Amino acid sequence: MRLRWMTRERTMAGRRAPSILDWLVTLALVVIAFLEIASGAFPGPVAVAAAFQVASTLPVAFRRLAPLPAITISVVVSLPYVLAYGAGNSLAGAVTLLLLVYSVGRHLEGRGLLAGTAMGLLMIVELGIGGRLATPEDWIYVLLIYGAALVFGVALRAQVERSISLALAADRAQREQEATA
Repeated sequence: MRLRWMTRERTMAGRRAPSILDWLVTLALVVIAFLEIASGAFPGPVAVAAAFQVASTLPVAFRRLAPLPAITISVVVSLPYVLAYGAGNSLAGAVTLLLLVYSVGRHLEGRGLLAGTAMGLLMIVELGIGGRLATPEDWIYVLLIYGAALVFGVALRAQVERSISLALAADRAQREQEATA
């Protein structure tokens, strides 16, 4: 439990803020993106690709606090770049999308989950528009990978909620037993 300070959410000016771990993950993704840009993985001018990668990756830090705005910002930032230059072949971009889609499943319910899923699908369509998904097999593969991330997030949320309700029921039963003793 010594690393709890690293994963704990913070507050700044009375608002919730990302944990240190969220910032470290985001920083690691930005560094990987810069290495990919330097290796020529992105079409278009280097400065534009760098700005695009930073702007589309920064929402990862806020994925647990505000998953729908995070994935929406990433989609909105990515679309003009993809339309102008095409999609790059990026590990940082793939991990960013996986984390954002997982967070939608893990932290949202109902309409938010539906809207976040639509944003995730739009990000996948952007890959197709950018020329990264050329065959039906490419589309199926990408949809399966990101669909699995979404389902994993939903399943983990359901498991945590069930564990909490069982713990509350056990606590309530123990209190009732002590009260009758």
